[in-house]
Amino acid sequence: MDLSQLDTTIKASDGAEMVLRHPISNEPTDVRLILKGSEAMDVKAAFSRFRRIMDDTKKSDAEKERAANNVIIKCIINIKNASYAGKPLTNSLADIELFVAKFSWASDQIFAFIGDLENFLPDSNDN
Repeated sequence: MDLSQLDTTIKASDGAEMVLRHPISNEPTDVRLILKGSEAMDVKAAFSRFRRIMDDTKKSDAEKERAANNVIIKCIINIKNASYAGKPLTNSLADIELFVAKFSWASDQIFAFIGDLENFLPDSNDN
C-alpha cells in the first residue's frame, strides 16, 4: 500500500472546506470556512500552547479563552460567503479575529471538523 494515500499532513496545511451550520437548526448555511487540520504545524503549536495554559492553575479564565480562540484563529485560512454588518469577511487576521470573537458557537463545529482526519486525506486522484 502506498502510504501517501493516508498522509493527512499536506492537506492539513493546505486546508479543507467546512460548511458552517446554523447554531440552532443545524441547517447548512452559505458560509464556508477553509480550515487547516490538527496535523498542520502551526495548529499543533497552538494546541500545545493551549494545553500548557489550560494545565496552569495560575492562568485566568480570560487567558484560557484567549488560548482556545488562538487555536481557532490558527485554523482559519479563509471565510467565504460571509459578511458582518454589511462588510464582507475575508482571510485578513482582523476579520478572522472578529469571526472568532462574535461567533463562539462555531468553535464546536470547527474543532470537530479539524479533528476528523478524513477531512484531510488526500483526494484519490492526487496521487
